[in-house]
Amino acid sequence: MSDHLKGLLFAFTGVLVLSPDSLLIRLADIDPWALLVYRGLSMALGMALISNYLDSAPLSKQYLNIGRTGVLAAICFTGSTIGFINAVTYTTIANTLVIVATAPLFAALFSRIFLGERLKLLTFIAIFFVLAGMILVVGQADKGSHWVGNLSALVTAVCIAATFVLNRKNKDTNMVPAISISGGLVAIVALPFASWVALDAYTIFIVGLIGLLVTIAFVLITVAARYIPAAEISLILPIETVGGIALAWWILDEVPGALTLLGAVIILVSLMAHSYFALKKTR
Repeated sequence: MSDHLKGLLFAFTGVLVLSPDSLLIRLADIDPWALLVYRGLSMALGMALISNYLDSAPLSKQYLNIGRTGVLAAICFTGSTIGFINAVTYTTIANTLVIVATAPLFAALFSRIFLGERLKLLTFIAIFFVLAGMILVVGQADKGSHWVGNLSALVTAVCIAATFVLNRKNKDTNMVPAISISGGLVAIVALPFASWVALDAYTIFIVGLIGLLVTIAFVLITVAARYIPAAEISLILPIETVGGIALAWWILDEVPGALTLLGAVIILVSLMAHSYFALKKTR
């Protein structure tokens, strides 16, 4: 199996695992800052355990090996986590996910500026169609939106793109500890703002499931950055958009309009075509 195929497989699997995230955040129905504390702590511990399993080096050395680039990646990922929870809280799931899915545009720009990666024409074409699909979805999904939520989603997109580019820069280093550090930072930042209430068994289950899925998803996505460019990873992220909107429609009865569905089709077809031709060229 080629490195490119490995990267695509890790990224696709990670994004699929991440797809229910926004739905679960809504179902948890607790203070967003308290949820951030729980999410951050579970990420910090879960990522540390997984990194210790994947890497034979002592865990303390793994944290030191990430260097300045890893610390920057942890800070960026902290911004994306806080931004995402607040976006889902203050605007619709559709708005949140479609704005976050603009990350390929930022990833392509950051990769070109900071890594000097020459992007393939195929990637630019795919980005164009993904953006077109995003415009359609945003145009349909503006009801109930809030500027705080939309701005939080945009911050999330920028921070996710920056995290992928930094992970790509350190592609020969195990960057899972950076996500673990990010989890700790999220909990520290959110703690002063959190409102605490007793959690019932249902909420504990949902919060625990969020932590588990997010940990697995971002381990896979982080590993994917070793094998494929940041822009290609970001191009796979809109699958979460489609899956998240579909789940919100099914479970929460947030019915998407015709333009949202059309945009979703454009996004999926673009991503499938991009992956197919990229794999064909690699072979």
